[in-house]
Parts: sequence; structure tokens; C-alpha cells
Amino acid sequence: MNIMAESGIDIGAEAHTCLLLGMVKAGKSFEEVEAKMAKASETNIVFSDHEIFRLVVEFIRVGNKVSELQTVG
Repeated sequence: MNIMAESGIDIGAEAHTCLLLGMVKAGKSFEEVEAKMAKASETNIVFSDHEIFRLVVEFIRVGNKVSELQTVG
């Protein structure tokens, strides 16, 4: 993400979603992923329903419980 930003590439919700999906696949907790999502939202990144759904599916796929997912943004 830093390299993308330094190169002048617009980092949108899709790039952030890819990062978040990688975090889930790496075994990060829901709280860690949610914190990163909230930080992205602070920079006016808006996650679509589809992107949030992809995250929920990935949490389920790796066996991590998603007890409460709130839309951030």
C-alpha cells in the first residue's frame, strides 16, 4: 500500500479490501481487521456491500467467527 501511494496510484476500496482479505487469510483476528477497516474509513474509503460480504465469507472460510460486523463508513 505504501509503494502504491508513493507511486501516485489511487488507493481505493478494492485495494483496501485485498489487504483486509490477506489479513483474514493470514489469521488476523476480527478486531485487527475491523481496526484496519476503520482506519481506511477515516480516509474516506467507503466499502461496498459486496466488499464487506467478501470479508465475511473469507472469515467463515478460514473458520474465524464473525459475531458482529458493522459497516464502517
